[in-house]
Amino acid sequence: MPSSPAQKKSHAPRALFITTNTPDPNGTGGDRRCWNHLAALVRNYSVLLVVAKRGHQLEQGLKLDDAKAVCDEVVVALLEDHLAKKASSIPGLTLLRQSVFSRPDHAISLTKSAREELSQIVGQSPWDFVLCMRISGATIWEECQRDLGFSARRIFIDFDDVVSEVLRHSAAVERTRLGFERAIMERIDALRIRSWENHLLRTYEMVSICSNRDRDRLKARVPSANIAVIPNSVELPATTSMPVDASDRTKLLFVGTMGYGPNVDAAGYFCTAILPLIRRRWDREIVLSIVGYRPTEEVQALARIDGVTVTGSVPSVDSYYRDSQIVLCPIRYGSGTRIKILEAMSHMRPVVSTTIGCEGIDVTPGENILIGDTPDDFADACLRLIQDVEFRCKLAAAGNALVARRYSTSVVTDLAANLFQGDPQEGRHDANE
Repeated sequence: MPSSPAQKKSHAPRALFITTNTPDPNGTGGDRRCWNHLAALVRNYSVLLVVAKRGHQLEQGLKLDDAKAVCDEVVVALLEDHLAKKASSIPGLTLLRQSVFSRPDHAISLTKSAREELSQIVGQSPWDFVLCMRISGATIWEECQRDLGFSARRIFIDFDDVVSEVLRHSAAVERTRLGFERAIMERIDALRIRSWENHLLRTYEMVSICSNRDRDRLKARVPSANIAVIPNSVELPATTSMPVDASDRTKLLFVGTMGYGPNVDAAGYFCTAILPLIRRRWDREIVLSIVGYRPTEEVQALARIDGVTVTGSVPSVDSYYRDSQIVLCPIRYGSGTRIKILEAMSHMRPVVSTTIGCEGIDVTPGENILIGDTPDDFADACLRLIQDVEFRCKLAAAGNALVARRYSTSVVTDLAANLFQGDPQEGRHDANE
């Protein structure tokens, strides 16, 4: 149902924002990016926000108070539990599903009642601006164009990550666990989504992405595409302190959505391949907190390891950052920008990452981050920070300065607001240049 509208901006141009994420400044990485885009959009537009969810997601409740406070109107639209989804639960039909439902929009569509509600609210006049969050938002918009006659003067899509690359890397890293059929499914998924990404790159006025590297990958595929880099961002804490704890106990921290494949893999990789190496080389106590939303059974099982705690969802991660000396990002696949790294740096905590883990952030190894792409190198980087308190503080301060300069919410929101309002040619620069 529509919300009670915020103060109407009758003089402002009209924008439609379509998302399957929930704009939430305190939510998951994707939800926070969605909120930041909304905050940029409402600076110059009167916004109708459409949040599309499946039935089981609505049963869990949505946090929309912040969004309702800034939008002129908010609509929660119900998605179909499509045949493609149902087919995936029937043994023997998963491969058939992948071959028949060859485009993402076959699996994402609004219910009839949701389409009727939107048609009544929107009417036939064109929107000044449409922003689609991720591929899912774009498929809903194209359904509205096709079935409801919606139109717009300018249409943007935020890819956030390059989903096809995430799936491709996932299949490569987890090949032994996936099994034959699942491996084929992952490969087909990556190919069909890559094709759909290319379609959107060719047809939309602008596509935004969160890292330079992902922009370059997409440009190589579709050179004519207009692609802007809008980095992920974080709020700078009101106060910070240096990680100078000189006790005999070192506290390591890994933060992330713990139902997300790359994070699940990273947590297991660190606990089984890296943590034992650190403990062999350091005779004092080392503990690890794995903090994040909805840990899988695989992640929960890591709590059986001595000194490892799996918290699940917590009201705030701030206290965990304050109590830690080192923050970990042992990611082995995926794309995009790791908000967990930016968040750690904003709290003035030193970070050890893989090269893939810090893709998309303009870091300098040895200056504001340490890199380890093998278990031995990652363990050595952690030990250097454990043993050298002065270097630990220097690295933490440099990381904090980087976030303040390039990845704070205020800096990135200014960039996004200018892109949404201005000439699409402006999207050829980004916050890192």
